Amino acid sequence: MTLIPLNRHLLVELRTQQEDEEESLVILPEDVVMDVSHHTTVELIRAHPDSTLAPGISLIVPKHCLEKITIKNNTFYLVLENNVIACVGQDE
Repeated sequence: MTLIPLNRHLLVELRTQQEDEEESLVILPEDVVMDVSHHTTVELIRAHPDSTLAPGISLIVPKHCLEKITIKNNTFYLVLENNVIACVGQDE
């Protein structure tokens, strides 16, 4: 299934971030997940027709701005281009 973003939306794929686990003085149940980061890294899959961003680049976006859409058991993530904080590049 193909999803074509419109109205300045970007179709992105979530990136999993493995962060170092820190020891806590508070004991929590095993199923509790502590997430302190307000931002996440995503990969651009497809941009709206007027965008200058190229597919494949990594972007930093606020987590609360991601829109999860499920259509016929397919899950897509969209974010407005205005909510992109930064592009992550490779050091040369």
